[in-house]
Amino acid sequence: MKIFTLGETAVRPRILLIDFGKSDAQALRDCGYKVYLGSSGFEDGLFNIPIEPYRIDIVVYRVAYKFELPGPDETVELYSMTNKRITYEVGEEKKGTIQFKVPFLASSSKCNSGQDLATLRDNVLSKGGSILVFIGGTRIEEDESIMRRLLDTKTSCVYRAGGPEKEYELLFDCDTSVQEIGNYFKDLITGKTGHSVDFLRGLPIEDLRPFDKAFPFKPEFCAYDENRIAYAYFAHRPIGGNVMLLPDFGTANTDIIKHALSMLPAFSPEDLFSKEYQEGAWLESEQFKFSDELDSILQKDMSKSDFEKKQSELESIRTLARSNTDYFRAILTNGDDDKSDEAEQLKPPLKKVLEWLEIEVIDLDKVLKDKDEALISDFILKADGKEILCEAKGVTSGPRSEYVTQVHKHIIRFSKLKKQPALPGLLILNYQRDMDPNKRNAFYSDPAVIKEAEESEIGLLDTRELFKICKKIYGSKDDRELKQRAREIIFSTGVIQCWSED
Repeated sequence: MKIFTLGETAVRPRILLIDFGKSDAQALRDCGYKVYLGSSGFEDGLFNIPIEPYRIDIVVYRVAYKFELPGPDETVELYSMTNKRITYEVGEEKKGTIQFKVPFLASSSKCNSGQDLATLRDNVLSKGGSILVFIGGTRIEEDESIMRRLLDTKTSCVYRAGGPEKEYELLFDCDTSVQEIGNYFKDLITGKTGHSVDFLRGLPIEDLRPFDKAFPFKPEFCAYDENRIAYAYFAHRPIGGNVMLLPDFGTANTDIIKHALSMLPAFSPEDLFSKEYQEGAWLESEQFKFSDELDSILQKDMSKSDFEKKQSELESIRTLARSNTDYFRAILTNGDDDKSDEAEQLKPPLKKVLEWLEIEVIDLDKVLKDKDEALISDFILKADGKEILCEAKGVTSGPRSEYVTQVHKHIIRFSKLKKQPALPGLLILNYQRDMDPNKRNAFYSDPAVIKEAEESEIGLLDTRELFKICKKIYGSKDDRELKQRAREIIFSTGVIQCWSED
């Protein structure tokens, strides 16, 4: 069943599949694409590119060959990009041989297996087309020559197994301009799409050539390891065209191709995915345009450039604004129950939030630790002539009555230690912190616990309420008065809630 008909809006770039099956080609044709099926000859012994290089818009190549080991005293013939013999030790003094032989060139092929593949690559990229390579099992280095010509890389690939758990420690870089396709590729690599691979093959980033000497090779998305071996990437050339590398996912490749094709129009010339492009692309060249049309195209390009520049500036402003407010969100995620890294502790961002509200924060843990005295609580908070003892907790469990009792004990202990009247207390709790704040259970609601807190002069503050308070104040022209209001409720007892709109 076709997904859509070949009407005026049909998606019809000309796609060359190399080393795919007939069912793969038909699955894409059923989606409205024009598909040609090519062969490297490694399976059937016949190299065949059945369409002229200048007519192809997208090339998809699957580097995944079967490797048949010989038995003792057996010779196995395999097609390859070279003529040579390899002898294998099979057992004690028993050997097997693989005889490689170059595939024949089909009479219908529009290019040979040599330098014409580089011409194919250049033709595709020069029109803003795309090249996608799935890299799986390979036999010998010579068999990677087609891949190296299409990707224009210098050296052979690097094999990496993920161990018995099939786990890989990879780093991911993704430019915001390719966020959608970058996220999809990352989900593929990390198994979030449900597909998995037994091993990875990659290419040294330093050996990936720039295609154009004026532009360095810098993929917008890249999955790589600590040795800078790229196992997947998406590169959009500054002058047009896209190059992609992915692991071979076997039978899932066709669905991956469909998904990639749905996102490629955003990185391709406007007419590449249109029917009109196939029926007269040469008419769209500059040679056949008159001056008024060329002027309008120039103005359009300039307008697009200005728009993209403005978008880039706004994105930089947004990124900076977000980084400047990260500590507000951190009080909803950070804790002290199973985190050792200070970047994920609750106290540092909470201290910044309280100081932003113009509350003096004294790190009591640090003071008592310096004096070799037992730890009592986290902070002493001072503001507007008031002083309270503050305990901060970030936990994955829910609110517990014992936390309130603990704060009360700390108040009494601190009073005895300092030989002064007991201070009011405050419990700031980030509970169920590994959950969406909107899905967490209710804060303290047991009347007995609330009564204990009020009688002990203890305030109970949910970090979600503290976040709401800060968000109401942030950017307000009345922030000074609102901060004063915030301090008043933070220094109160019982369950503390953000004020509602007046």
